[in-house]
Amino acid sequence: MTRYWLYTAQQETTGPFTVDELREKIGAGLLDSDTQVCLEGTETWMRAGDVKEIEAVLSLRTAPESPEVGIVGDASPKTHPPTAVAPEDQIPTLRFFEGFKQSVRNYGRFRGRSRRSELWWGLLGSTLLGIPAMILFVIATALASRVSDEAAVATVLILYLLMIGAWGIPWWMALCVRRLHDIGKSGWWLVLMTVISILPFVGIIGTVFLVVWYCTDSEKGENRWGPNPKIAVDPSHAGSSPA
Repeated sequence: MTRYWLYTAQQETTGPFTVDELREKIGAGLLDSDTQVCLEGTETWMRAGDVKEIEAVLSLRTAPESPEVGIVGDASPKTHPPTAVAPEDQIPTLRFFEGFKQSVRNYGRFRGRSRRSELWWGLLGSTLLGIPAMILFVIATALASRVSDEAAVATVLILYLLMIGAWGIPWWMALCVRRLHDIGKSGWWLVLMTVISILPFVGIIGTVFLVVWYCTDSEKGENRWGPNPKIAVDPSHAGSSPA
């Protein structure tokens, strides 16, 4: 079973990485024997040099390299450039299908964090799917009305509302809560601002606040709800703190 590790760099938690991926970090000089590491899923931090499987990679890094012969008679050691590691702000934004798929995969998940592209692409994807669903609803209602069957019309309406309630509400609420987590805010702000948004005269205030927060960039590094989603490969490993 593959084990994944987190490590701290400049007071920020980075990961998760396999040992092979850590080899690149070590080669780039981003990680040494004194770096604090933690096995994913645990809260125990330790020196990288005290972890057997990481220490073995560190030993390979610190061992003297055998010289490579370039020109005949030239026995001087040849150095290899370190592997380039993209900084956090250079990790690309999710494209449409990636963002929408990630929002669907995290359906009903109120824990963890979601970046801006997951929320906005998810919203666009659900809207595009909702259009044909609405068309089918209108057609079904029209057909039920032609046979003058009020019970059929009511059944179509109830089924449509159940579909919206079972899918749309939990999906959207969870996505918005994770987006607020990503900027360091509790999910309870969604409840408060939603209540404010339905009040007369002042409702626009709650809506404006939510839109601004949804457009705010991710809080750098790890916060109480998990690692930065721009770094974490698998969002299912996000934090487990409550909303």
